[in-house]
Amino acid sequence: MQWLCKNPAICEENMALLRFRPQRSDVFSISRQGGSTPQIDKWSLITDYEWQAWLDQGHMQSKERASNCINLIMGRRAVSRFPDGMILSHLPFSQPIFQQIMEQFFVHGSIARVINRNTSVVFSRMFFDWPSPSRQSIVYNCRTAASWPQDMAMSATFSPETLATYAVLYGCDEATTQRIQQQLSDSDEPVFHPMVLPTIFAEMERDRQVTLVRDRLGELVQRVVDVGANPELPLMKGSVLPSPESTIKKTSIMLWVEISHLRDGLENWKRQMYKMIEHVDELEQRYFRERLDTDAQNGRTPSSERSDRLQWLRDSGYRIRGRLQDLVDEYDEHGRACTTIMDGMNLATQMEWNQIGREDAVTNHHISSTNLRVARQTKKDGSLMKSIALLGMVFLPATFVSTLFSTGFFDWKGGGDGPVIISPYIWVLGVVSVVLTMLTMGTFFAC
Repeated sequence: MQWLCKNPAICEENMALLRFRPQRSDVFSISRQGGSTPQIDKWSLITDYEWQAWLDQGHMQSKERASNCINLIMGRRAVSRFPDGMILSHLPFSQPIFQQIMEQFFVHGSIARVINRNTSVVFSRMFFDWPSPSRQSIVYNCRTAASWPQDMAMSATFSPETLATYAVLYGCDEATTQRIQQQLSDSDEPVFHPMVLPTIFAEMERDRQVTLVRDRLGELVQRVVDVGANPELPLMKGSVLPSPESTIKKTSIMLWVEISHLRDGLENWKRQMYKMIEHVDELEQRYFRERLDTDAQNGRTPSSERSDRLQWLRDSGYRIRGRLQDLVDEYDEHGRACTTIMDGMNLATQMEWNQIGREDAVTNHHISSTNLRVARQTKKDGSLMKSIALLGMVFLPATFVSTLFSTGFFDWKGGGDGPVIISPYIWVLGVVSVVLTMLTMGTFFAC
């Protein structure tokens, strides 16, 4: 509920989430009077003693009297052996020094909440009246997502009366520090627009995300080609170990997830840049144009110096707005590229599954043909066995009866010791054989 409170200090809960460890920080100050040559000062501070001595010298107060200046602290990024989503909460100052920096650089306490929201991207602006010394200002907070390396945060305060900007960048490395100093030093703007630092911040985030997108898109395009050209099963033949194709598929899935996450990140940051564009228009209407209209209504002629300054601010705002719009258009282009490659991945995967389905259909057809041949052969074997059975049923009963009647239990011979004669009961053999054969065959067909 800190947003309901006008106190700019960091609440105890948010302060407890910050970690303090002094290390190198760079202070950059640039001021310009009209079209004059800018005055640039740089300091590199590490220890509490160096910071305290620098703060006691009152450099910021002297810069503010000159007006039209940017005073920037670029805090170095903490070193971590492992990926740390909360790396920005490790501030390169001691807590007492940070509290003095908050006072002299007008750092609003809302930055602590922004730093702790490590998975979100933020651009926020707030019109705030500082109690002591009393002044109107615009407070900016920016944050990039910690989902990828080299995330950053920034707090900035702009005073419309003095055109002075006080800012603190969190998570800078050597390259980022040099780049920001070079861009500000090379600027030929007569005045410094309050959106200069947020726009530079947006450009650095653009470079970070576009580099990630290009790397992942290149890898995913190669995976799409591999999947489309190699519709093999994921396991090696005769082995239970994953094949290289299986590894490719797993990598493809991870790349697809990363590209999806990157595309969401592009959309989220693009929304923040839309907010920046809206704020540029808001500044023009509220500060850089409204004053001229008010003077005209009061019948006063604005001074030439102030008119020139407001015109310079409007011109600078137009250029900043155009640059932000270019970044938005570029984000749209990369977002469409991500969508196209992801659709290609889906198509390649579907084609692979279709190929596997066709191979399965061919295999099933071969199995069905083999089963049909086996069934036909079995039918032939069954007919042959049936013929053998019928043959046995015809001959076995008669053979059985003949064998039975030839035993000693039956005397089919004539009386005395005369020659063997055909028994008059031979018909019994035929009748019994026929009856038994018919009974056997009847039982076979009945069953």
